Amino acid sequence: MGSEGFCRCTRLYQWDRWDSADLRRAADVCATPTPPVISFLLCVRKMKMKRKVAKVARLRLSPNEEAQLLKEEQERRRKLRLQQVREQERSIALQIRREVQHRRDRELQQLAGELRAEWQREQAEKLRALERLYQSSLQAVGEGHRSAHDSVLKPLKRPVPDKKLCIPY
Repeated sequence: MGSEGFCRCTRLYQWDRWDSADLRRAADVCATPTPPVISFLLCVRKMKMKRKVAKVARLRLSPNEEAQLLKEEQERRRKLRLQQVREQERSIALQIRREVQHRRDRELQQLAGELRAEWQREQAEKLRALERLYQSSLQAVGEGHRSAHDSVLKPLKRPVPDKKLCIPY
């Protein structure tokens, strides 16, 4: 006997797959059937008897019962179809949302690429302008010295008047 109150045979087999012969054998194997085994044997016998009764006694339904069953079946099918349609709508809506999100992402990436290209063009143009200014500044570095040198030398290089041309008063 097991610690949970079940015999050895209850642990070895699955109860839901046993037929009445298996249950009898299990009861024979167990010298002292435990209360769960006995109650299970009784439940299985009752279920088997109910199945036999249901198979033997097939009564014809009245027109009202038949109409009620048809109506219930139509209502069940209508609800099932509504559930299917709602699920289909959800999946379509989810697909549309994903497509819109992908389109939005592509447009944002395209816009980011365009803005990046425009920014790079502007930066290159600014760089070229600064390089031109730098080159002109480099060329102008010597101009200040040359102009200062020329301004100092000009008064010194004044032509001396010819003495021959000088007429005294």
